[in-house]
Amino acid sequence: MTEQKLPPQNLKAEQSVLGSQILDARKIDSVSEIITPADFYADVNGKIQKALNKLRAAGAEIDVVVLANQLDSTGDFKDIGGDSYLFQLMESVPHAEHAEYYAKIVKDHARRRQQIKVAQRLMESAYDATADHDEIAAVAIKAADDLAQTQKAGSLLVMSEVVSRFIGDLEKGVSPTVRVMIPEIDQAIGGACPGEMIVLAGRPSHGKSLVALQSLDFAAANGWPGLVISEEMLALSLASRTVSSITTIPSEEWMRSTDRLRFDAREHFAERAKVVIAENCRTASGAEKAIAAAVRQYGVRIVAVDYAQLLKGDGDAEHERIGDVSQRMKAMALKHNLIVILLSQMNRGIELRDEPTPTLADLRGSGSLEQDADIVLFSIWPWKFNDQYPDPLEYRIYQAKNRSRGIGKAITEMRINPARQRIEGSGPSWD
Repeated sequence: MTEQKLPPQNLKAEQSVLGSQILDARKIDSVSEIITPADFYADVNGKIQKALNKLRAAGAEIDVVVLANQLDSTGDFKDIGGDSYLFQLMESVPHAEHAEYYAKIVKDHARRRQQIKVAQRLMESAYDATADHDEIAAVAIKAADDLAQTQKAGSLLVMSEVVSRFIGDLEKGVSPTVRVMIPEIDQAIGGACPGEMIVLAGRPSHGKSLVALQSLDFAAANGWPGLVISEEMLALSLASRTVSSITTIPSEEWMRSTDRLRFDAREHFAERAKVVIAENCRTASGAEKAIAAAVRQYGVRIVAVDYAQLLKGDGDAEHERIGDVSQRMKAMALKHNLIVILLSQMNRGIELRDEPTPTLADLRGSGSLEQDADIVLFSIWPWKFNDQYPDPLEYRIYQAKNRSRGIGKAITEMRINPARQRIEGSGPSWD
């Protein structure tokens, strides 16, 4: 007699993902993006996941007592094993850090079970002597469709309907682009669209972080909450730069002028949307989690990542790791309908040229960065290349790529104000 094999399942992973969510209810959001209650092999575990999802959707504070009450209200508390099983789940993991990892294991086994069911239907049809070849072929086609449904599918949109919606927005005065960067740069690139990724590259100390911070500040002034993922500077260093930008008080007088600094800060931030900071993400996966959390908690619509080479992506070689970061940040822009400004280092070779005019080949790890970016900008402070340069405050933004709107203005000339830690120009003020 043939031994009956158990369907693919991992009860330890199921318990661990549930325990992680009970320990930290914030994990329910990221876990629910990976699995559903139907993905659990054990029916009792699926019931608990369903209860967690319902509590999270209601905005309830979640602990083991609240969860027990929710399960009791649906008649599932005794079925799942009562308090003893819930406490067993909590003891199955020391902390909630790896909830998404456990969820992916659960999802993988759920897909395999579904694939086995589809394959079994096809085999049963082939063994059926009464079925003709056309019927078997029809079952095979249906099986292929069902297998495809075990993978995530993209959205299907009718072009005529999308065009009609686009024209309708124009009739209402809704621009397809938004102005969220420094005004001179916005004008040069024709604005930006949600879902786009802007790569902003420069050599060290050439002010690319200033451009990104000011862009988020300008976006906040226009009601767009922002996120800074800072791998190069700590939050307090970013705060110091921001204070320099918003006050006219010289830094050497700050300790004697804290009342004025507080006044300037209150005035500056009073009418702005929030800009939040995520430091020490370290990995591309960590940055993804920070973005998802900022979107969920603050409604963030624009993100600056400082910078690509400091986030650890997957891959053995440097260009593979940078490429993974680039692809993931572009994917996050599309997934959450964000504008992502991904800062990047430039290759050192530009410092050896007589005229430091950048090209796409100057991007460090240029293959994926160039391919994934909708817009590529380079920040250049000429005096940094040559301390004999006649104008030490001249500042340039070069536009090397603009996928959707074309390059109308290749070079935008502005001024850098080192004391105020900001880029200035002749266009509208962001104050």
